Amino acid sequence: MFMPLFSQSQTSFSYWLPRVLTMLFVIFMGFVANAEIDSKYEYPDVLTASALHYIPTAIVAIAGAIAWRKEKLGAFAMVFLGLLYIALGWGSQSIWAFLAVSGPLFLIGAIFLRNDLENKKKLIS
Repeated sequence: MFMPLFSQSQTSFSYWLPRVLTMLFVIFMGFVANAEIDSKYEYPDVLTASALHYIPTAIVAIAGAIAWRKEKLGAFAMVFLGLLYIALGWGSQSIWAFLAVSGPLFLIGAIFLRNDLENKKKLIS
């Protein structure tokens, strides 16, 4: 017989929700980074500004790629990145910036962790 492309658990809403949220959040971070890079920068400075604004986006994308296969590791990576943003921005960012960046990371990390624990519970029973 032929093997299905996706297992039953991979077609569920709870499987795809954190993955889609991660992709949407990376797109959001890219838009924010792109908006920060203004025409006020000259040629050499625009390269530095681009790197500084797109590196966090790339790090979240890498954490999402890790979480795609290893949900528990990805969950802890997302929560760690949210805590890191709070630690590095403490005193210089508003509460809204913390909520806009760390909030989705905590939520995505919690959903990935819930999925991992749910999958382990299914394997045990």
